[in-house]
Amino acid sequence: MAEWMYFCGTDPPGRMPKNGKVLRKFGDDANVKIEPLSISTALVKTVPDRLLDLLDIASYVFAADRLTSRGGPSGSRMGSDWYRKMHFRIAVRDPIHWASPELVRALEDLLGFMSGDDFSFEFEKSELPPDPQGYFNFGNDNLDGRPTAPMILFSGGLDSLAGVLEQLCGTQDRVVLITHRSSQIMTGCQDHLAAQLRQHFPGRILHVPVQMTLTGGPKSTEASQRTRTFLFSAIAGSVASLLGAPGIRFYENGIMSLNLPISPQVVGTSATRSTHPRTLSEMEVFLGEALGTPCIVDNPFVLKTKSEVLKLINDRGHAELMALTISCTNVRARVKEKTHCGTCVQCLHRRFATLAAGLGAHDPAEGYALDLFTSERDVGHDRTMAIEFVRSARDYLHQTAEGFISKFAGELSRLSSDLNEVPGDVHLRPLFDLHRRHGEQVIGVLKEGIAEHRDKLSRGTLPPGCLLSCVLGAKGETAAGHEAYQQAPIPQTYMNASDIVLAIDSTRTELLIRGMPPIQIASGVELLELLAEPHQSDISHKRAPENFSFVPAARLEVLLSISNEALRRRIERLRNKLDAAFLGHLNRMAHRDLIIESSQRQGYRLNPRIHLVALDELKKS
Repeated sequence: MAEWMYFCGTDPPGRMPKNGKVLRKFGDDANVKIEPLSISTALVKTVPDRLLDLLDIASYVFAADRLTSRGGPSGSRMGSDWYRKMHFRIAVRDPIHWASPELVRALEDLLGFMSGDDFSFEFEKSELPPDPQGYFNFGNDNLDGRPTAPMILFSGGLDSLAGVLEQLCGTQDRVVLITHRSSQIMTGCQDHLAAQLRQHFPGRILHVPVQMTLTGGPKSTEASQRTRTFLFSAIAGSVASLLGAPGIRFYENGIMSLNLPISPQVVGTSATRSTHPRTLSEMEVFLGEALGTPCIVDNPFVLKTKSEVLKLINDRGHAELMALTISCTNVRARVKEKTHCGTCVQCLHRRFATLAAGLGAHDPAEGYALDLFTSERDVGHDRTMAIEFVRSARDYLHQTAEGFISKFAGELSRLSSDLNEVPGDVHLRPLFDLHRRHGEQVIGVLKEGIAEHRDKLSRGTLPPGCLLSCVLGAKGETAAGHEAYQQAPIPQTYMNASDIVLAIDSTRTELLIRGMPPIQIASGVELLELLAEPHQSDISHKRAPENFSFVPAARLEVLLSISNEALRRRIERLRNKLDAAFLGHLNRMAHRDLIIESSQRQGYRLNPRIHLVALDELKKS
């Protein structure tokens, strides 16, 4: 774990420590800048010191996050390079308040969960605190009176648009929209959308854009930026405190908010927790302690799928605004006039949801660089993400509530303490229902896509790397086969474990699967051999598949002399090699548990339904 030290608004020691950085917001050598917030003079008389300190702390944390690399592309460095130990010495106006053990603990817990990093803080008295005028532009605004609802984090995406419309159409509230200026494209989208909303709801909207920049030399080196939500929540909480609003509000569908892992490309801390229920719960605790007054932090859409959210926009009579929104995370790399790449998980989620809601006409296919079903997708991350998105939806349909809770026990255990106080698993059933509905919606759209393109599928004329070809197979299938797929309540799109006959070649460090080229698995051989022993024992004892033994993760760690994190990475590398082999030979992914099954509580085992044979026997066959 890399260790870093940040001196924020204060002088560093005479000898700068290794991996030390100096951050300043004011002065000739300033390298962190936040554009002043536009707030009405009529609504604000004084700005408390604690509020200004909060803005400083949040901006320094986010600047440090951007300036400190995790080591490279996330898929290749989920080990020690990804995690960082970050210590901050920050000059503040009220150091006694900020040094409170309860407040420091709340701050460190919040940032640690959001980012996966290890945070620590110390505070000292600021000798020359900047004037509040540097933080705000006090003037007139277009809001008639004080806001009567929580501040809304307004991204310019579909979910936040739906939330704003719910607030404006369902109540007489006056609302404040806090937006993040992340790029010129998003800035134009947010401004245009806010202007349209002001036309529909005159006198009820204040738009407060926020932009943080690095100046004076340092360049952003880390794209993950897991603490961005902390910065903008702190700003929104500060504005709420100034204007007397009850708190801040996120609007994000529950699938993206909970963000359960769908593939090896989105695991661990590389999966964002920006609106995770625990993040919002801990944010509420921290802001309440920091500001000295209760500050609501919530997400009313946490139990809605994206398709259900989009139907709210239509129900409120403003579906025409959907085309003005942007959901893509790759807007900087967009193709010509396309607003969406069509490859990132947000684009996939958006397109499936709009079609499932029957609102495809308000989200034109021409706005995507890749067609959802028929465009060739690059081998690697782009193709894998699309296939895994569909596969995870299909898996939600397969699972029982108990199976869902068991599979995602680790992720679900991170929910807020409020939810975990409910006895038993009662509080988790709505989450299972949410994901099952999401699965039904995705697979329903997939069936419609198969029906629409059945002639091309029958003739085998679709690109081999498009989503439909990858799901159904590159060889093409008969029209009858496609019809059977449409009629099946749960489409069988991937190979069954009972089809797999395999052997382990320890000498060559290869996994041999009948009908496929050898798969080089290196250190995965030792792992497979440890799992093969109880598998063969269960077969010899004629145990039913559901009774086959798991090998506890702790035992594997001892036998392999590796840590839990290293074991997890070894499992993922092995699954990645299987994915690559199936993509290369069959042009479709294997089911995630096809060879190795995992249980959060019990450990790992070979899939009981595969046929594990001796090397000589496989070679003869």
